[in-house]
Amino acid sequence: MKRTAIELEKLATDPAIGFRITEKTKAEREVGLALEALGEVQDISREPSGKADFIDSEGQKWDVKAYQSYLFKSNQNQIAEMIKSIQKSLSEQENVMIDTRGLSKTDFTTLQHFVLAENLSQLVKFWPLS
Repeated sequence: MKRTAIELEKLATDPAIGFRITEKTKAEREVGLALEALGEVQDISREPSGKADFIDSEGQKWDVKAYQSYLFKSNQNQIAEMIKSIQKSLSEQENVMIDTRGLSKTDFTTLQHFVLAENLSQLVKFWPLS
């Protein structure tokens, strides 16, 4: 789907932070559009309340998570915190897009295994995939 400059700007404008555009919101937009291009989500727009990041054409809310592996001292605590964060979004009926660019290979693989083991592949999407 081709987007206009105005549509691209709206995708990066976050109502949760006073309708500002930041590097974080630009990264969220990049993840959302990439997953849309892959057919993983359909026709996203910014979720207007700011509670979630995006809403798709089916009305499903999506939250973008961008974890940074280097911020955690303990791998065990790190994975537990990531999983807790994913579960919190899911409990609020928000599906999750995970920006994997800040994850170590080990953390990425561990999160993928968690998603598969819990049968969450339709609710949790990863980008990029490597």
